[in-house]
Amino acid sequence: MKMRAAGFLLVVVTVSAAGCGDALSEASAQACSEGRSRAAQAREFVENGPPELMVELARTTGPEFGKLAEKADDEDVSAALAELSRTFEEFEPDMSKVPTALQRYPEFDRYIEDFKASVRNHSEELNTACA
Repeated sequence: MKMRAAGFLLVVVTVSAAGCGDALSEASAQACSEGRSRAAQAREFVENGPPELMVELARTTGPEFGKLAEKADDEDVSAALAELSRTFEEFEPDMSKVPTALQRYPEFDRYIEDFKASVRNHSEELNTACA
């Protein structure tokens, strides 16, 4: 009985693993793996890190996603990585147009919340493309 259960479990695990990214080329699978890892780290920082450091994070992280997008053969994977790259590279809250200092704090908070939402959405798009 135990042997039969173990054999069934092995079959289930093998079948489940076979469906993970088997349609992706090796280059796209590697870009997915690296991209997902970097996206998870960046997302963790974006969700929990100090807002003052997010501009610097965005400057350093954006180009990394761009390089991964260039490596990926799969169109969906490349597009998802390119969107993450754009999201990070274009993030630079411009407070110069906010008339008063009192209005800058809520405006900065809005920029941060929009950035967080965009990172979440594009990370999910990457996960979907890599599935």
